[in-house]
Amino acid sequence: MRPILEDFVVFAKRVDKRFLSFIEKEDICRGVREAKELERKERGPLKRVYVKWIRKSFEFLRDRDVELELKGVFNEKFSRVR
Repeated sequence: MRPILEDFVVFAKRVDKRFLSFIEKEDICRGVREAKELERKERGPLKRVYVKWIRKSFEFLRDRDVELELKGVFNEKFSRVR
């Protein structure tokens, strides 16, 4: 069991580093696409679940961003700054 967990930890760190850059660049849609692609390629059950969680997190961020934009939160914020 230990080699499986060690392999997973290495995998998770690599995935986190890869997907963190999408958040930093505010490229959430690309994060969703990349996660879907990785989810299709990955065969290990634990790794697939982790990538699925990453994908769902990015989908949440994307949907929340759209919802806030539709409510005008971004427009209000920028109009107050100017």
